[in-house]
Amino acid sequence: MYYDVGPEEKARIELAAFFGIDADPIGHRDMAVVIVFSAMLTLGFFANVYVWCNRRYAPLKAKNIPLMTGIYMHSVFFFFGDLTLCGLVHIRGPFFGNCVLMLIWFRSMLGNFSLGALLTIRSYKLYRVFCINKPMYGYKRCIPYIIFVFIIIFIGSVSTGIPRNMTVDYMEGVEFCIFNQHLVTVYCVLLWFVWAVYMLMIWLLRNVRSSFNEFREMAASLVLLIICTIFNQAMLYRIPRLPTRFHWRVLLLVIDQITANYIWWLIMFKPIFNCMFRHDRYLSYWKQKMIADGLTAQYGVVGPIGTEISTNSHTMVQNGQTAAQTSTIKIMKSEPSYTESTRLAINQLAAFSKAHPDHLDAPIGADWTDVPPPDEDHHHPAKDDLFANRRSISYTQQQLGSERRKSEPFVSTTCTLDRSGNACSHERCLKYRMLSQR
Repeated sequence: MYYDVGPEEKARIELAAFFGIDADPIGHRDMAVVIVFSAMLTLGFFANVYVWCNRRYAPLKAKNIPLMTGIYMHSVFFFFGDLTLCGLVHIRGPFFGNCVLMLIWFRSMLGNFSLGALLTIRSYKLYRVFCINKPMYGYKRCIPYIIFVFIIIFIGSVSTGIPRNMTVDYMEGVEFCIFNQHLVTVYCVLLWFVWAVYMLMIWLLRNVRSSFNEFREMAASLVLLIICTIFNQAMLYRIPRLPTRFHWRVLLLVIDQITANYIWWLIMFKPIFNCMFRHDRYLSYWKQKMIADGLTAQYGVVGPIGTEISTNSHTMVQNGQTAAQTSTIKIMKSEPSYTESTRLAINQLAAFSKAHPDHLDAPIGADWTDVPPPDEDHHHPAKDDLFANRRSISYTQQQLGSERRKSEPFVSTTCTLDRSGNACSHERCLKYRMLSQR
């Protein structure tokens, strides 16, 4: 089988010894490590499928599903590149044996550079929404990705075009890729530049009030990436033939893959878990927390608690579009909304005006505020009307106008009445219904 130490593998070890290289065989221990991390990436694949199937769930949507899917895909490229660099598979054939494809493109361009660039773009979008209140709309939201793709293609093409002895080369017979120290230096400098920009974005976001640890998630990911970069740099400088020794190649792959996979799960685990096991309850809590912390615009939450929630397909972490450009998701209502409360008040006031027309008559053209109050000693029980929390209230037209202005502050308080008391009450009911439709 592939990982059996057969005659071909023994011949490879003997040839390496002839050149003074002490190499460990690629066997079942390497296969076990590959299976473990392949299973981890498979779990991540099914998690991404689940996220896309539930992409309308607001806490998931706020994490920017397309961008997080891109981070996962780059982790897969990084894994294949690591397998070749660390030598946990036989470096032969057109795929794993292509050192330029696996190390320059998969591991570097589409792996760690792309992973860092997407995290930096994510933090930059947060900065535009939270700090300068200038979210990107339309084609502008694609500009960071266009710049990122252009840089990746340019650096990768230059690295591919220069002579192999200046970049990476393949050792026949021994079957592993060797890399130039100058190339390692250039790539490390570029990667440190990406982390510097990412660190700057995190610093600018340090005072942003966030209920769901966006700042802590980014800071934790930055620490992990810096540790991983330092370890990689030390290994590549100090142990250029690390694929030949089992413990070194496994150690490097474990640190790289745990870091890459943990960053994705650090951001996505909580909303995925709550979507699976606490769907409605966590959605209500998430929305109320956003409103309480004043992050309704940034997270795409509109309306008061218990009405509705609106999230953008490119929300806070995507492009920060306003609620007018969003798609609305109805949720379970925990309490009546403002509009429903106003409608209830209007209906009860209309019912009262029909039941007590003698206290609501007024001359033609009278204004709510110009009507003289009735006898102050005349009270009505408030058992079945809007003001049930009081034992009795003197219902004057001025008080009714005041209550109406409180419930609907942008409606004119002037009402022209008919000469007939019944017609007056009917017209008032129609006006209340018009208010309810607003």
